[in-house]
Amino acid sequence: MFKIISLFIALALVVGPTITLAEGTSTPGQKLEQKLLDRQERARSHADEVFSRLDNAIERLNKLLVRVNTRIAKEEALATNVVAAKVAAADAQKAIDNAKSSIEKFRTQVVAAATSTKPIQAFQPIKTGLKVVIADIKLAQKKIVEAIKSLRHKPATATSTEDGADE
Repeated sequence: MFKIISLFIALALVVGPTITLAEGTSTPGQKLEQKLLDRQERARSHADEVFSRLDNAIERLNKLLVRVNTRIAKEEALATNVVAAKVAAADAQKAIDNAKSSIEKFRTQVVAAATSTKPIQAFQPIKTGLKVVIADIKLAQKKIVEAIKSLRHKPATATSTEDGADE
C-alpha cells in the first residue's frame, strides 16, 4: 500500500506541473492581476472626472474674467477711474494661469500614480496635490471678486428726510 501511495505522489510531482488548467479558469495570480487592472481603470476614470470638473472651474473663471474686462472697458469709455480694477483683473489673470499650471502638474502626478504597481504609496501625495489645486482655484476666484468689487460704484451717501414722517 505504501508503494502505491508513493508511486502516485511521484507521478503527481512529475506530471502535475505539465497539466494545464481548463479553459476559462484562472490562477490566483491572474485574479490578482485582474483586480489591479480594474482598480487602475477605476482610478483613471475617477481622475478623468476630477480633471473635467477642475477644467470646467477654470473655464468658468475665464469667462467671468472676460466679462469683468469688458466691464472695465465700458467704464473706461465713460472716463471712470478703473486703475484699481485693471490691477485686480491682471492679478486675477495671473492667479488663473497659476491654477492652470498647478492642474497640469497635478495631472502628471495622477498619471504616474495610476500606472504605479503600488497604488497606496503612489496616491498619498495626490491628496495634498489636489488640495493645492483647489486652493489655487479659490485664490483665482477671490482675485476676480476683488476686481468686481473695485468696479462697483460707490453709492451716494443717503440723506435723511427732515419732514418728521418717520416719527
